[in-house]
Amino acid sequence: MRIQANISRVGSLFGEAREAVRWFVVGYCGLVFYLVAFVLNLFAVVFRWYLVYLSAVFVELLVSVFDRCVGVSLEVPAGVSVALACAGAFLPCLWSASAFFWQAGAAFCAWRLDARRPSLEEEQLWDQAVDLLRSAGARIPRGLTLYVIDDQLPSSFVRCGAIFMSRELIRSEFLPAAIAHELGHVVSFDSRLTEALNRLMLWNDPLRLEEFEPRGSGGAFVWGFVRWFVRLAGGTFFQRLLSPVLFWYWREREYVADDGVVLLGQAEGLVGLLEMHRAFDFSQPRRFVNWDSHPPIELRIERLRLPLE
Repeated sequence: MRIQANISRVGSLFGEAREAVRWFVVGYCGLVFYLVAFVLNLFAVVFRWYLVYLSAVFVELLVSVFDRCVGVSLEVPAGVSVALACAGAFLPCLWSASAFFWQAGAAFCAWRLDARRPSLEEEQLWDQAVDLLRSAGARIPRGLTLYVIDDQLPSSFVRCGAIFMSRELIRSEFLPAAIAHELGHVVSFDSRLTEALNRLMLWNDPLRLEEFEPRGSGGAFVWGFVRWFVRLAGGTFFQRLLSPVLFWYWREREYVADDGVVLLGQAEGLVGLLEMHRAFDFSQPRRFVNWDSHPPIELRIERLRLPLE
C-alpha cells in the first residue's frame, strides 16, 4: 500500500510539474518562438538577397540592350543592384519586427479578404455587445476596429489588431461571446505575435505549376532548382520547420482565450457558438505533425462547461 501511495504521489508531482512548465511556456515563451523563427528566416534572407540581386542585374542588362538599340542613354547609378538586394532581403524582417510596436495593415488585410466596414445596424449591435463586455470588466483597446465578411458561417479572427467577423455572427446571439474570445487575442501577445510571424512569410511555392512540364532531365533539374530557390526566398518553408511547436502553442493559446471568456461571464454563449461548428471540426494530421491551429471543439466545450456545473 505504501509503495502504491508513493507511486501515486510521484505521478501527481510529475503532473503538477508538467502543468507548471506548460503554463510557463504558453504564457511567456511566445517571444522565444518568434526569435527562433526570425533566426531561421535569416536563411531565407540569403536566398532573397540573391533573388533580388539577380533580378536587378537582369533589368540593368535589359536597359543596356535598350540603350544600344534605341540610342537613348539611360545611366543606372552604380551600386543600385546591391542596394535593392539589401532592401528586398532585410526590409521584410524589419517589417515583421515592427508588428510588436505598430500593428498596421488591417485595411490592406480587409481589402485582400474582401471585408467591408460594418453597416449602421451592425455597428449598433457591435457597440451594444462591447458595452456589455465593458460592464463585465473587459479591457477594450482604444480604436478597436471591426471588419465584416459576408459569409453565412459564424466565424471570427484577429489580424493587425482588428477583429474580422462574419455577417451572420454579428447578427447572432453569440456576438458578445465571440468578441470576448477575440479580445483575449487582441489584448494579449497573440495578435502581435501572429502578425509578426505572418510578415516573415512572403510566399510559399509560387512556381509550382501543375500544367508546366519541363523538357528533359536537364530542363527538369534547372526548373526544380529555380523553383526551390524562389520558394526558399519566400521564408514560409523555414517557418514550417517550427510547425510542431507553433501549432501546439496556438492550440494552448485558444484555451487561454477561452478562459478569458469564462471570466467575462460568456462561457455559455461560447459553448453555443462552438456547438454550431461541430459539423466543420476536422483534424488535420500529417505524419508526425498535428496541423490543427485550434483544439478539438469537444475538448473546448468540456473545458468551458466546468465553471457552469
